[in-house]
Amino acid sequence: MATFYFHIRHTGGLVKDPDGSECVNLVAAIAEARKDVRAIVSDRIRAGSKVEPWSIEVANLNGSKLAEVRFHDIVRECLES
Repeated sequence: MATFYFHIRHTGGLVKDPDGSECVNLVAAIAEARKDVRAIVSDRIRAGSKVEPWSIEVANLNGSKLAEVRFHDIVRECLES
């Protein structure tokens, strides 16, 4: 297991995940980020808010960005399904 950090990139900057989460590998971490994006997007839709062009950046313990999951990409996938 490795620790991955899920930072939220928004129009005003970056909200860093201070704790991180344990995942088996990067593929599992990206799946977790995708799940988190779907939850955030659905909460925003239920609240009547816009879905902003934000993203979750998956980073390692050293702070290096390993992957990025964009909110609009997840929404687009849901619309195409």
